[in-house]
Amino acid sequence: MKFIYRLNFIISLIVFSAAISFAQTNIFVSPIGKDTNPGTKEKPYATIGKAQVEARQIAGAVNIFLRGGTYYLSQPVVMTSQDSRLDNAPLVYRCFPGENVVMSGAVSLKLKWSEFKNGIWQAKVEKDLIFDQLFVNGNLQRMARYPNY
Repeated sequence: MKFIYRLNFIISLIVFSAAISFAQTNIFVSPIGKDTNPGTKEKPYATIGKAQVEARQIAGAVNIFLRGGTYYLSQPVVMTSQDSRLDNAPLVYRCFPGENVVMSGAVSLKLKWSEFKNGIWQAKVEKDLIFDQLFVNGNLQRMARYPNY
């Protein structure tokens, strides 16, 4: 009888250990999330950088799911040796199934457009930005050139 209890206990430990070794942690990021959130599906982080920092603290396999939308990156996402994992504990960045993700180095401008004259539109940029491309509603626009090129 004692043998059966011990055998059941040993089998339970083996199954539990295997479950832990194959367990994966999922971290969620969304452009409308907050970095003060816990990184769950219901309360995702806002930045890829925050998810990367959290993933570095986790032993085992980690999936970072990027929810749909545009991520405006103020700096590059840099992988270092801190992001290295064991072969059986990968770190995977992936789009959430069925959603489109765009990573952009651009700055989103909240502009108030007004018609200037002869079909020309203008808007004031509050910051001192230097840029060579302008997209409006996803379409590349011709920028004003001097002298009237």
